Order: sequence, then structure tokens, then C-alpha cells
Amino acid sequence: MTQTTLPDVSINYLDGRLGGAGFSNDGVAAMILSGVAIPIDAAAGTGFDLGTTLGPFFGIKEIQEQGITAEYDTANSLKVYAHCVDFYRQAGEGAELYLMLVPKTVTMAEMLDIANADYATKLLQKLKGRIKLLGVGRVPDAAYEAATTPLEELDPDVVAALLNANTLVKVEQDLHRPMQVLIEGRDFQGNAAVVSDLRTQTANRVSICLGWHDDIYAGSWLGLVLGKVAGVPVQRNIARVKDGNLGIQKAYVVTATAPTAKKTVEEYGHGNLKLLHQKGYIIPRAYPSLAGYYLNDDPVAVAVTTDYNSISRGRVADKAARIAYQVYVRELLDDFVLEGGKLPTALIKAFEQSIKKQLDLQMTNNAEVSSVTPIIDPNQDVIATSELRVTLDIEPVGTARKITVDLGFVNPNNPTTTTAS
Repeated sequence: MTQTTLPDVSINYLDGRLGGAGFSNDGVAAMILSGVAIPIDAAAGTGFDLGTTLGPFFGIKEIQEQGITAEYDTANSLKVYAHCVDFYRQAGEGAELYLMLVPKTVTMAEMLDIANADYATKLLQKLKGRIKLLGVGRVPDAAYEAATTPLEELDPDVVAALLNANTLVKVEQDLHRPMQVLIEGRDFQGNAAVVSDLRTQTANRVSICLGWHDDIYAGSWLGLVLGKVAGVPVQRNIARVKDGNLGIQKAYVVTATAPTAKKTVEEYGHGNLKLLHQKGYIIPRAYPSLAGYYLNDDPVAVAVTTDYNSISRGRVADKAARIAYQVYVRELLDDFVLEGGKLPTALIKAFEQSIKKQLDLQMTNNAEVSSVTPIIDPNQDVIATSELRVTLDIEPVGTARKITVDLGFVNPNNPTTTTAS
């Protein structure tokens, strides 16, 4: 059979099958943000042009040495340094971060547009698959703010960016560079009933975060959420209570530009928070018996009925996909002797064991998955198709998103059947 496509290892993400450390490169992150260039001083090692890839950085001191400081943010009405501080507050010193700063006139949708070679596409190509987490945020100029009317309670750029991010993610998956994208939920006006429902989207590697901890900002805590994802293993929910609170003093949900419109978690109310949660946003929350603020969950913009309905599920699958590619790309275009037109048992076992060994070593042994079972159908016709199909059955770890306690009184002298109410 003559092949008309370039030989490659194809990864198909099977869906609908579930019914419902030290630093690793799993958390390598990048942010594309609005910025202002700093004149380059080669001797001092400071300064940069817009649209260039900065980094890698491994701590906030290195960000400062680049010339990005609190004073830089204040002088230029930006939040670059603030996002970096938030990132390292959650991910910890030593986490690997890259930056690309672009003009304030560039929208988040343009940053993520695959037709635009100057922003996300440029950064991802330069780093050749090293980026696993990409965050985009914007601080536009006053003219944009004055001329823009919120759409479905958000800056219209937010949903436009989500659609472009979904396309970008699919392109990166085809290039064997899977990643997650987080988008800043800018200018949220506060009406949870009419805000765009992310659970009707199909972007299973894209999230939108709402909320901020500074009462003078209309964006979101992009750096904080990105740092939280980067700082935990792939299977871990970023809202895990045992990891502790976020270490912030305030948490605003409504971030509309008018100061009187801003609302804290407490002011916004449980009912509104619940609705935003149901619509798939990453938001701040508080627990009555615990100090500080936490995240609500790790949703992505897709229906809850899909297997890849959370950041953690997507990260687990993407890590397994990268490992599978690394194992099987070495086998491309190799020849092997068949037995009666069928795959020999020894060959099947070798192919199954090679991937299982690596997945167990890099994931199962780290409790990132519960188990992995590779399956190869011995009856597939590789002569006719020139294709060898391998199925990977991955049993994920469980997450207690809800804990139910049945509590009631009992009289030992009058035993009755206990029922939950």
C-alpha cells in the first residue's frame, strides 16, 4: 500500500470511556502579556524588545534583573510584574517561566491567532514543545476601554480569544506539543446569570479565570492561577484544600472598571459563585471554617460529560501522549516479520511492554494515574493498512469533588432503620 501522508505516530484522544515533587518539565509555563519595551543595555543585561521571547526565568529575582519590576508596572500602567509575582507565589522559586510582551493594542484573540505569526505561534515554535502551560492577559489602553462594550458580561476579546485558543491547541496537538491555555477573564461585569456558559464550548484544553486581589484592576489573577497549575503534579486539582490557601488578603470576583462595581467573594454571594462554577469559570472562593481564599475547581471550557472536562484530566492525557510519542516514534517505518499475516505474539508483547514501562516509570509510580494497560489487537491487518494501532487504557486517580456525610441521632433502646434526609 502506498502511503500518501508523511509517516508519523498519530495520537487519538479517546473520549466517553470513563462514564462521567520536585520540578519536572510538566509545569513549564509561558505568559503573553501587554507590555512596554525597555531600551536594551547589553552590558547590564537588561531591556528587551516587544514580541521577543524572554527567559527562561526561574524566580522573581531574574524577572527583576530583566527590568520588570513593580516600578515598571506603575510607570506603564501594566500588570506584568504583578502576574510574575503571583506566578512564583504559587509555583515556587525554581519554576520555569517564559514571557512575551506585546503592544497594548494587541488583543488576546490576536495573541492566540494561528494566522498571526508574531505571538503565540512564534513563541511555541521557538521553544519546540517545551511549553506545557500558556497564559494570555491584556491591559489595553484607555481608548480601547472607552470604546468597548462588554459582551455577555465580559470584554468581547475573552470569548474571541477562547475560540482562537482552541484552534491553537489542536494545531499544537497535531505537532505533538500538547498544552493547556489559560485566558484572563477581563472586565467581568458581575451578572452570573447572563455571562457566557463555558460548558457549551468544545475547548477542552482552555480555561478562563475570573477574580483578582487588587481593588484597582479590571483583569484577573492569570499569573496566580497559572502558577498554581505549574506548581502541582499533572493529576492534582488546583483547588485541593490540603495544599493550603492562596496566600492573598482579598479576593474580588467582579472586576468591572468602575470601583463601585467591584465585589469581593463575600459581597458577591454563594448563589452567584455557584452559578459561575456551574458555567465553568475558575474563581476564588472561601470555606466557612478555613482562613483565606481557595480556587473553586480546575474546569475547562467544555461539557462536564466529556472525559477531558478539567485541567488535571487534560494534563494527564497530554503527558501520556507525549510519552507514547517518544516511545513509538522510534519504531516508525521499521519492518517486522508476520506469522500468517498476523502480528507475532512476541512483537505485541514488546510493543505493549515498551510503552507500559515508560508510563509506569513516569506516571503510575508517581501516582499521576492509577494504572495503565496497553492493548494491541493481534488480528489487525497491518499489510493492508501499513498502520499499527495501540490502545492505552488509563485509569485516572480519583478526586473528591463532593463529600457527603450522613448524620443523625440514634436511640440504642429503639433501633430503627436509618435513612438519609
